[in-house]
Amino acid sequence: MGLYDNPGWAGLLGGMMRPGGMDLTDRLLQLAMLAPHSRILDLGCGLGTTAAHLAALGYHSAGIDASAIHIEHGHVLYPQADLQVSSGESLLCEDKTFDAVISECSLSLMDLPAVLASCQRVLKPGGKLLISDLYALDRADPPNLAAAEIRHFLTQEEWAETLAFSSFSLIVWEDHTEVWKGFAAQIIWDHGSLAPFFHCSKETLRSLGRPGYFLAVAQL
Repeated sequence: MGLYDNPGWAGLLGGMMRPGGMDLTDRLLQLAMLAPHSRILDLGCGLGTTAAHLAALGYHSAGIDASAIHIEHGHVLYPQADLQVSSGESLLCEDKTFDAVISECSLSLMDLPAVLASCQRVLKPGGKLLISDLYALDRADPPNLAAAEIRHFLTQEEWAETLAFSSFSLIVWEDHTEVWKGFAAQIIWDHGSLAPFFHCSKETLRSLGRPGYFLAVAQL
């Protein structure tokens, strides 16, 4: 069972399973300054909550997630939403069809170079990538992620470098670590440790250093 297939996470923040809930989604949209009726792909959409929210705001939205369980539940919760099972690394979308891709607390779980290449392919020229995710506030050594479900735990500088390597320019970065702290405290209260969230041992968790949380907008 994958991290977000765990039924325990589905109850967090009304099924949004990420720090900040819809408040941070709305803040990210504010930072991105997208044109009305933009076409937006929600990458790692989970149950489809954000995709449905985007549609309610007047955007043309679609959501994809690798979890068939979540997409199945999402079709029940949001029958009007366009939700499909697809890997972020090989998006089942036509080239240059979206004005923006939004990915909330999911890029760090994926093969980042492959996903960014897919995003680059499906975005129109000048398209934007909207990100909310974890990052390393400080870190003495690279973390040991071999036994963790999280695949990337990057510093702000490493995020910028990785995006630039895939032709994305980082145009906005905003720290929201305080929101992460509240989210983490709830997980620790409910589960005794953050180790289940990262799907790793406590030893691996200690190697991560201090996690932070950010919003970012990058542009092709």
